[in-house]
Amino acid sequence: MPHVLFYSNHLRGPKGAAGARSWHQARCLSEIFDVTVVIPGVDPVTAEPVTEETYEGLDLDRVRVIRLRVATNDRSSVLRRALYFLSAMTAQLRAGFTTRRPDVVLSMSLPITQLMVAALVAAVRRVPLIVDLRDMPFETAAEVGYIRSRPIVGLLRWLETRMLAQARVILTNSPYYKRYLCERGLDGGRIHVAAIGYDDFDEPPMEQIRLWRQRMLAAFGECPPEFVGVYAGTLGYAFPIDAILRAGALLRDDPAVGLVFLGDGQRLEEYRRYAQEHGIRAKFLGRVRKLDVHAACRAADFCIYPASPGKFSGAILGNKVFDYLGAHKSIIYVGGPSAVADVITQLQAGILCADGAPEEFARAVTALRSDAARRQRLEQGAAGFRAAGYTARAAAERLRELVNGMLPEPVHS
Repeated sequence: MPHVLFYSNHLRGPKGAAGARSWHQARCLSEIFDVTVVIPGVDPVTAEPVTEETYEGLDLDRVRVIRLRVATNDRSSVLRRALYFLSAMTAQLRAGFTTRRPDVVLSMSLPITQLMVAALVAAVRRVPLIVDLRDMPFETAAEVGYIRSRPIVGLLRWLETRMLAQARVILTNSPYYKRYLCERGLDGGRIHVAAIGYDDFDEPPMEQIRLWRQRMLAAFGECPPEFVGVYAGTLGYAFPIDAILRAGALLRDDPAVGLVFLGDGQRLEEYRRYAQEHGIRAKFLGRVRKLDVHAACRAADFCIYPASPGKFSGAILGNKVFDYLGAHKSIIYVGGPSAVADVITQLQAGILCADGAPEEFARAVTALRSDAARRQRLEQGAAGFRAAGYTARAAAERLRELVNGMLPEPVHS
């Protein structure tokens, strides 16, 4: 049976606290291939040790998981982060040359050190490389001001382009990314698009949804809101949460409206202080499991998507919007033209508000609260995500099709 060597940065399943794309991919690939997944032994986002429970649900007779011993990825320390990447590279190289010879090497595009290892292993072992590009982090980080050194961004971008040029196939999750890769001079015929889609695990039970509703209302103490909006995602530099908080300040005198933020990140405490200092009815409940994100979104009355301005930030088409669509909730989007705005418009699933206009967000909240019929129409639009092919399973099947097409003798499933 053909063997796929899969370099991934994580392998989170339904019980994980972040995206599960790699888990879906490994599960789908293992239906017709033998799969070896090479991952850090410590989750780079949650900093928690990876155990078999982390990727529960995979058939471990068909999926071999190599958990690497690496240093902790401490994002607060440049030195510790460097040690993490160096230790990971060493272990990834060893795994690539000691495991059974693959027929295809598959790698996430991040981190760049992992992609470099995958490209080297594929070249030495003379097998095709396929890259799953989920983000364009260097350009995005420069746009939002997280990286300010142009020479560093230029070097990282050059390295990434060199690695991508070696790939037989590049799979990306946003049509905007394909366009920008073509602008770099990469062959568009080798670039394919499959949106991340909704993590179609089992639907959360009604009792779990009810408990999340209670938890969100209880967070507001003696004056719980009637109309709750949820943001579920990172609270770092990628998304302008401050834009939502500024809009929330216009609603602070309305006790019927409350905003709930799920997730964590570098700016969590900053946002929490801002909300408290300005009397904004916003509560931050921290990081939660993916299954709980689904239940919390279903327990909400609407969902919130703030988009950062900029060419590359607007290309992001990650988990968040699909979590909202999977919950069948109307979405209030704040930002300019983007891949996410295109999906919301395609499905007629939300209200688009201009970036830098907090009063538009406040009006949209009031409009949704007062117009149940409109809210129902938008929720029906959101429910059309499955017919549009926006599921994690559909994306994984597209990857499997591309991998199969690279084999001298494709597997007939």
